[in-house]
Amino acid sequence: MRGRFGLVLRLNHYDVDDMTKIVTRSAALLEVEVDPEGAREIGRRARDTPRIANTVAKIGRSIKKSTILAFDLFVGASIALDAERVGISHLWCLPILGLTLMYGPVGMLAYLVLRLVAG
Repeated sequence: MRGRFGLVLRLNHYDVDDMTKIVTRSAALLEVEVDPEGAREIGRRARDTPRIANTVAKIGRSIKKSTILAFDLFVGASIALDAERVGISHLWCLPILGLTLMYGPVGMLAYLVLRLVAG
């Protein structure tokens, strides 16, 4: 990227470890606990941008029932964001999100099947 004053600047994406640190810090600022596995998963799925990771953390904070942000909650939020990006209807995702929050891997498997069928 060539700047206005002739400077050549390169912008690099964040790696997964940096994103994990950002998620952990954001969770601390939001005064919620996040387990390391969940923070790493959020960092991995945030497409290398802190804005998306912070949005997912805020979504988790707004719908949490306790102070622990569970891994399944973030997988559900990731499914919702991915479904919106791919163009899958919210009506198809609602039962899958329920499965994800209740049974975790079963909901993720159901979403992957839906995504394959929806094409």
